[in-house]
Amino acid sequence: MLEERRSITGKWWHRWLRTPAELRDLGVVGINMRNARFLLPNNQQALYRLVDDKLQTKALAEAEGMSVPETYAVIRSPHQAARIEEMLAKHDAFVIKPARGSGGRGVLIIDGRDGKHYVKPSGSTVTGDEIRHHVSNILAGLFSLGGQRDCALVEYRVRPIKVMTDMSYQGAPDIRIVMLHGYPVMSMLRAATCESDGRANLHQGALGIGID
Repeated sequence: MLEERRSITGKWWHRWLRTPAELRDLGVVGINMRNARFLLPNNQQALYRLVDDKLQTKALAEAEGMSVPETYAVIRSPHQAARIEEMLAKHDAFVIKPARGSGGRGVLIIDGRDGKHYVKPSGSTVTGDEIRHHVSNILAGLFSLGGQRDCALVEYRVRPIKVMTDMSYQGAPDIRIVMLHGYPVMSMLRAATCESDGRANLHQGALGIGID
């Protein structure tokens, strides 16, 4: 193993890339290790339902006086899904997401309108019919944890300040802070990329940047 590591360190690309073993030696904690060693052992499973549902999480945050994006609509039925354009007539920009989704799956960001079409951060457009179809998929549980029926949450589209826009591509970055027993132990900046289509979700291709 030692000889193998020495041979790797001699490669030209080693200036930018590191092996998993080297990252562990440097104290870098990946997502899997973070979940296995920190999140799962230190959180009560009975409380997962409060954070697995974005509606409940927002309610808890608001009760503590925290700022959260304004909720424009909550779509719970096919009848409401059919009326979504009418419900959002006053809003040019918005975000549609499954209440019980994870990893950014099912999140649709709309930056504005172009006639009867809706413009995504990438510049591509979707129609009202496509939005209704997307919401119907959310209700059917296509993006939810366990594939259970879900509801669609429509929120205010958060715009980053200038200093943050330079760190992200066509989307709002955010800072994730992991707390352990009330203390911040690690954090990262999540930046949108071309692949993530304006979303700051690592599972959708966003970039995670460690903060020292």
